Amino acid sequence: PGVLEVVSLDLDPTEAADMGTAIQQWVARASASHEEEVAVRSAPEGGAALRAARLARSNTNLRGPVRLNMPARGALTNLRAVPQMNRQEVQPGFVNLRIRAVGLNFRDVLNVMGLYPGDPGPPGADC
Repeated sequence: PGVLEVVSLDLDPTEAADMGTAIQQWVARASASHEEEVAVRSAPEGGAALRAARLARSNTNLRGPVRLNMPARGALTNLRAVPQMNRQEVQPGFVNLRIRAVGLNFRDVLNVMGLYPGDPGPPGADC
């Protein structure tokens, strides 16, 4: 209580002429927000506001096993969840896992964006 621990405060340098003043102004608000990571960005109504990252549920309704499909490189929005039709039967001594969430690592992002040298294969191939 009464101790400020700033984990990450991201200020937009194009919007703050005096960073020292900007940091003083936003540290108290960031501390009161109880967020571990916040960014100060322009608000639609003018001025600036704290922004915190939020996970959101996808509105994609998935039924059964799926895989990430990358029909073309160039943008993360090209990734699509498509049904995984060819599933192997579970052999004795093995298990079948249900994965409910995945993430992209830096290599996957470079791959999808078409910035990885050579052909690294599909996203997640390094696992």
